[in-house]
Amino acid sequence: MDNEKLYISLIQKKLSGEISPEEVKQLEEIKNSSEENKRIYDEYKSLWQEIKPPFEEENFDTIAGWDNISEKLDFTETEIKTTGSYYKWYGIAASVLILLSLALYNFTGNNFTTFSNPNEKVKEFLLPDKSIVKLSKGSTLEFDWNEEPELREVKLTGDAFFVVFENKEVPFIVNTFNARTKVLGTSFLIDTEESKTILTVKSGRVEFKANKNDVGHIVKKNQQSFVRNTKEASVPIEINADFAVNKYLENYTFKSLSFANVLKFLQDDFNFTYRVNDEDVLRRKVTASFNKQDLQIIIESLCSALNLKFSQKDSEYYFYK
Repeated sequence: MDNEKLYISLIQKKLSGEISPEEVKQLEEIKNSSEENKRIYDEYKSLWQEIKPPFEEENFDTIAGWDNISEKLDFTETEIKTTGSYYKWYGIAASVLILLSLALYNFTGNNFTTFSNPNEKVKEFLLPDKSIVKLSKGSTLEFDWNEEPELREVKLTGDAFFVVFENKEVPFIVNTFNARTKVLGTSFLIDTEESKTILTVKSGRVEFKANKNDVGHIVKKNQQSFVRNTKEASVPIEINADFAVNKYLENYTFKSLSFANVLKFLQDDFNFTYRVNDEDVLRRKVTASFNKQDLQIIIESLCSALNLKFSQKDSEYYFYK
């Protein structure tokens, strides 16, 4: 395709609902010009549907996405600096969220270490460099270095959340079956499927490329890129990284969101219906954060914060003043 950057920009405008009629016509012409262009469109559409919030409001604190496409960048040895950590309790570290494929907690000779989690709940491990990894069920992390390594390189399969201890002299490298991610300290999410690795950056800058292809990108805060099979990494696009991270960690974070939309969000995970005695109840704003837990506890907390009462019959809730 002659103008990949233009095509990706049109796709983003289409998916975010900010495309003009003239641009729709231009997009359709490019998309229908080849099967490869159709595949690219479907790929980005699928990613957007997976990562976008189920709803947004004008005053909801979310990333206004899809307008800017980063330029393709060649990799250099330029230092990648940390912009901050997701968890404030780790001031000099950065949060790293990785979804990939691995699985045992055992140690073998030659400094080779394997962390594995057979449990239902996420399990936390401490790496020799003081980084933290939280593995979900069936996930495994492998590495062969100790407290002061010359290279911090790990192999990951499954799902994991990382808090990487910043070390400007020794980068942290995560290898998957088809991609390589290199950082000094930053926060990012990696989702690995059968033939695809998806990178979402929450803060900082990440070097991202296919294992068998030297062409890659520097992916920045609130951007996403992917590698399919062994092809080169895609052009980064703008996304809502906060939503992706919270979704993986099973956290509910609402910022000035109407009670109606909070209930819609919860209905995606819990099977329930509701009624109200006054539509004004649904317009009340919610700013709160919950771990994914029992629905009853969440409802009780929300009603307490909004000064509401409720009753329950089977799977239906009735909210009133």
